[in-house]
Amino acid sequence: MSNAPSQIHPGPSDMTLRLDNGEVIHAHKRILSQQSLVFKAAFLSGFADVAEYGIEDHEPETVYTMIKHIYSPHNDAEFQAKPSQELLKIYLIADEYQIISLSKRVTDIVWKRLDEKSVDDACVDLFEPIVSLSDHTMLSLGMIRARILDGFLGCWRGDSEGV
Repeated sequence: MSNAPSQIHPGPSDMTLRLDNGEVIHAHKRILSQQSLVFKAAFLSGFADVAEYGIEDHEPETVYTMIKHIYSPHNDAEFQAKPSQELLKIYLIADEYQIISLSKRVTDIVWKRLDEKSVDDACVDLFEPIVSLSDHTMLSLGMIRARILDGFLGCWRGDSEGV
């Protein structure tokens, strides 16, 4: 696997990150703290002497991407090829760990991909599970799609009726 933890950055480290699946990533507190406000706060507080930090509720691939960005923030090629659902996961972990440069990178890529059809499809993908769970909905998926798209495009154009 090209994203194996040992291949993110070889060499000695002063801590490990433990993932939900038990895998560990060797890292450096100073480097993590420079990119993440959460790591900075953790390592300056009671966790300063801790040699292991758990990262929970994120898929290993998402964590690897975050760590690779921390160690190599100017490598954009990998992000360009990621599907939108993966970018959403990356954005969520960047937001959770307050990695501003990663949040901005993902936002820029998603913004460049947006057009009317992709917004429409994304909204349907996001709201379809919600609609299917509700037995009491009076709106069809097509009506929901139209309302979301009209609202988004209205906001895009700047008119208040779309909101």
